[in-house]
Amino acid sequence: MSTIDLSQFVEENETAETRAYKHALDIGYQIVKEMERQGLNQKMLAGKMGISPARLSTMLNTQPNMTLKSIAQFELALGICFEFTSCEQSTDNQTIEGVLSHPTAMGNPYHNCLE
Repeated sequence: MSTIDLSQFVEENETAETRAYKHALDIGYQIVKEMERQGLNQKMLAGKMGISPARLSTMLNTQPNMTLKSIAQFELALGICFEFTSCEQSTDNQTIEGVLSHPTAMGNPYHNCLE
């Protein structure tokens, strides 16, 4: 069985919806990694956020239902800061990560958040 590269098709047919979905997946991945790093399960994180575990599950699994407010809730509960950057569109299929947890923000939730 041969492998099919769909990256060009996806790139040519990208919409705001597909891009929002990708961003939400990137953010969700970062949240799950940080939960693992801190030894938190969904019930514990939901408690820190003041929401039910069912609501947290919906926030993490209903893509792209991430709002700026929900991202801020995750930042405050996890003591992290998401950093948003912009870049020019890539035309050579290289991957550019745009949403990353700031590596020095782990100990200080406000470090570089307002820069």
